[in-house]
Amino acid sequence: MPHSQSIYIPICILGQAIVQYNQPALCYVSHENELLITVNPGVGTLKVEGLEPFSSYIERKLRNIVKKLELDINIKSVKPLPLLDLLIAILYVALKERGTRDTVNEISRRLKLRRERVRLTLKALKAEGVLAYRENEGLLELQEEFPWVMGLCFKAPFKFKFLEEEELEESFNVALHALGRLVILAARSIVDGDFKLFRKALMRYSRLSIALSNLPLSILKAYDEVAKLEDIACKIDEDFRGFMLFCEDKDRLAEGLNIVRKMGFKAITLRC
Repeated sequence: MPHSQSIYIPICILGQAIVQYNQPALCYVSHENELLITVNPGVGTLKVEGLEPFSSYIERKLRNIVKKLELDINIKSVKPLPLLDLLIAILYVALKERGTRDTVNEISRRLKLRRERVRLTLKALKAEGVLAYRENEGLLELQEEFPWVMGLCFKAPFKFKFLEEEELEESFNVALHALGRLVILAARSIVDGDFKLFRKALMRYSRLSIALSNLPLSILKAYDEVAKLEDIACKIDEDFRGFMLFCEDKDRLAEGLNIVRKMGFKAITLRC
């Protein structure tokens, strides 16, 4: 018999790249971000509906895994959702259906992700609202609603990576600590509803991340242009090469997304 399950996909706001170093991260889980997954033993087919522009990518990414698990999976959503958290959540449901116990390790291995990045999403699946997460502290619920609207801009779903050089280990650790402090500052600004402080924290976080990354020059130039937009907070997104935009007004956000589209990026609204 087919087994259907609804799950709510997190939106990682900040800290996805540093959570693996036991630094804090922020995410938001809303019951508006519902995903319906139907799983049935079968030959290993995968059908994805309503998740454009990511549907075809998800099918390509998970097709071989689904075949090996011998499951037929149908995925439906009424709106676009963040890509990496989608992949983690879908694979989590599939592995649980097959009785896999150590889902974190299996997802990490199959998607080639750090365990702590996977654990962040799986912990958030069981919560709602704005959440702070750190490995030794678990989830901390900050508030019920995220106060601003958000969108996503990207060119290709390639993961963001830090340059880790052994001879610069001490400097790298200092930078990671600074990024963690900026996540805490961003958390305070969300709770206080202080968009100016939130924008400042995101800009500093992004500038420091850029200095530690191997992002191509085209992305860096685009970030400089987007970061200049008034009333919009922009951060380098750590799950792939792109940006996440935040705004107090959905019409102003739409204007910002249109500007980024003209730079050659695809853009979607995550929450309005």
